[in-house]
Amino acid sequence: MQITSRYPDFCFKVEKGEKTGYPGYEEQHFVIEISVEAGGDQFHIKHADVYLPNLDQFVAEFDKFILDRSRTPYLAIGYDDSYLRLTGKSLDVTLEYHISKEFSCYRYTNSGAFEVDQEYLLQILADLKSLAKILHDGPADA
Repeated sequence: MQITSRYPDFCFKVEKGEKTGYPGYEEQHFVIEISVEAGGDQFHIKHADVYLPNLDQFVAEFDKFILDRSRTPYLAIGYDDSYLRLTGKSLDVTLEYHISKEFSCYRYTNSGAFEVDQEYLLQILADLKSLAKILHDGPADA
């Protein structure tokens, strides 16, 4: 799944990552990447081991959000305070995110928001449904 800003300077991606655990008790993890271009500078963040505990609820809420902007789809990312949230009014759709990772005794965080081109909401929904299918069944070609 890829969500790009209305202006092509910001991109938020979620892709299939590794499975962890052992046979019968595996957990599908995902990779999150954020790319930002601002004033000629580029920033890139990659979190390669996240779990999406409420993906099914997020997909259902996102589906309703397409026609009802009073809803606020919220995707928990991992087990800490990381998230992705969509808000909207009429034709405006905003993606807000907060990503954090603890490593050793340090905590790294990145937060931001950007406008999403509503023209792509149906494609994003289809991509989310594909991610949910991977979570439950694995990819069709696996």
